[in-house]
Amino acid sequence: MRTIRCPICKHMYKYDGLPPSSCPDCAKKTDADYQAVREYVRQNRGVRLEEVARHFNIPHSQVMQYLKEDRLEIHTQSQWFLKCELCGVNIMSGTRCHSCGRR
Repeated sequence: MRTIRCPICKHMYKYDGLPPSSCPDCAKKTDADYQAVREYVRQNRGVRLEEVARHFNIPHSQVMQYLKEDRLEIHTQSQWFLKCELCGVNIMSGTRCHSCGRR
Protein backbone atom coordinates (compact mmCIF):
# COMPACT_ATOMS: atom_id res chain seq x y z
CA MET A 1 0.00 0.00 0.00
CA ARG A 2 1.14 3.49 -0.74
CA THR A 3 0.46 6.63 1.26
CA ILE A 4 -1.44 9.38 -0.53
CA ARG A 5 -3.18 12.64 0.35
CA CYS A 6 -6.99 12.58 0.64
CA PRO A 7 -8.42 14.89 -2.06
CA ILE A 8 -11.14 16.02 0.34
CA CYS A 9 -9.52 16.68 3.74
CA LYS A 10 -5.85 16.69 2.57
CA HIS A 11 -4.72 14.24 5.30
CA MET A 12 -2.36 11.43 4.39
CA TYR A 13 -3.67 7.85 4.44
CA LYS A 14 -2.69 4.39 3.23
CA TYR A 15 -4.34 3.81 -0.15
CA ASP A 16 -5.01 0.22 -1.19
CA GLY A 17 -5.90 1.08 -4.79
CA LEU A 18 -9.62 0.33 -4.41
CA PRO A 19 -12.51 2.81 -4.47
CA PRO A 20 -13.23 5.14 -2.80
CA SER A 21 -10.11 7.20 -3.40
CA SER A 22 -10.49 9.22 -0.23
CA CYS A 23 -9.50 8.53 3.35
CA PRO A 24 -11.78 6.25 5.41
CA ASP A 25 -13.20 9.17 7.41
CA CYS A 26 -14.13 11.17 4.29
CA ALA A 27 -15.48 8.06 2.57
CA LYS A 28 -17.73 7.42 5.56
CA LYS A 29 -18.98 11.03 5.54
CA THR A 30 -19.55 10.96 1.77
CA ASP A 31 -21.56 7.76 2.12
CA ALA A 32 -23.63 9.26 4.95
CA ASP A 33 -24.26 12.37 2.80
CA TYR A 34 -25.36 10.17 -0.09
CA GLN A 35 -27.78 8.17 2.10
CA ALA A 36 -29.35 11.38 3.41
CA VAL A 37 -29.62 12.88 -0.10
CA ARG A 38 -31.15 9.68 -1.47
CA GLU A 39 -33.79 9.60 1.26
CA TYR A 40 -34.56 13.31 0.82
CA VAL A 41 -35.01 12.92 -2.94
CA ARG A 42 -37.19 9.85 -2.41
CA GLN A 43 -39.45 11.76 -0.02
CA ASN A 44 -39.51 14.96 -2.12
CA ARG A 45 -40.17 13.79 -5.68
CA GLY A 46 -39.37 16.42 -8.26
CA VAL A 47 -37.08 18.43 -5.96
CA ARG A 48 -34.59 20.57 -7.90
CA LEU A 49 -30.89 19.83 -7.88
CA GLU A 50 -30.07 23.24 -6.43
CA GLU A 51 -32.52 22.70 -3.57
CA VAL A 52 -30.88 19.39 -2.68
CA ALA A 53 -27.38 20.92 -2.69
CA ARG A 54 -28.52 23.89 -0.61
CA HIS A 55 -30.51 21.73 1.85
CA PHE A 56 -27.47 19.54 2.60
CA ASN A 57 -24.84 22.24 2.15
CA ILE A 58 -22.97 20.13 -0.38
CA PRO A 59 -21.60 21.17 -3.76
CA HIS A 60 -23.91 21.05 -6.77
CA SER A 61 -21.21 18.89 -8.40
CA GLN A 62 -21.59 16.23 -5.67
CA VAL A 63 -25.29 15.78 -6.43
CA MET A 64 -24.45 15.63 -10.15
CA GLN A 65 -21.87 12.94 -9.39
CA TYR A 66 -24.53 10.83 -7.62
CA LEU A 67 -26.70 11.14 -10.74
CA LYS A 68 -23.90 10.27 -13.14
CA GLU A 69 -22.91 7.27 -11.01
CA ASP A 70 -26.53 6.07 -11.33
CA ARG A 71 -26.96 6.31 -7.56
CA LEU A 72 -29.81 8.83 -7.86
CA GLU A 73 -32.41 9.34 -10.54
CA ILE A 74 -34.17 12.49 -11.66
CA HIS A 75 -37.92 12.17 -11.12
CA THR A 76 -40.08 11.94 -14.24
CA GLN A 77 -41.91 15.16 -13.28
CA SER A 78 -38.68 17.15 -13.11
CA GLN A 79 -38.11 20.14 -15.36
CA TRP A 80 -34.47 19.25 -16.03
CA PHE A 81 -32.55 16.22 -17.23
CA LEU A 82 -29.06 14.97 -17.82
CA LYS A 83 -27.91 14.49 -21.40
CA CYS A 84 -26.56 11.26 -22.88
CA GLU A 85 -22.84 11.75 -23.49
CA LEU A 86 -23.07 10.10 -26.91
CA CYS A 87 -26.34 11.19 -28.55
CA GLY A 88 -27.57 14.07 -26.36
CA VAL A 89 -31.01 12.65 -25.57
CA ASN A 90 -32.49 13.46 -22.12
CA ILE A 91 -31.77 10.84 -19.43
CA MET A 92 -32.65 10.61 -15.75
CA SER A 93 -29.38 9.16 -14.42
CA GLY A 94 -26.06 7.77 -15.52
CA THR A 95 -24.05 9.02 -18.48
CA ARG A 96 -25.66 7.23 -21.43
CA CYS A 97 -29.18 6.52 -22.62
CA HIS A 98 -30.42 2.96 -22.83
CA SER A 99 -29.79 2.73 -26.59
CA CYS A 100 -26.22 4.02 -26.41
CA GLY A 101 -25.51 1.89 -23.35
CA ARG A 102 -26.37 -1.26 -25.28
CA ARG A 103 -23.96 -0.40 -28.12
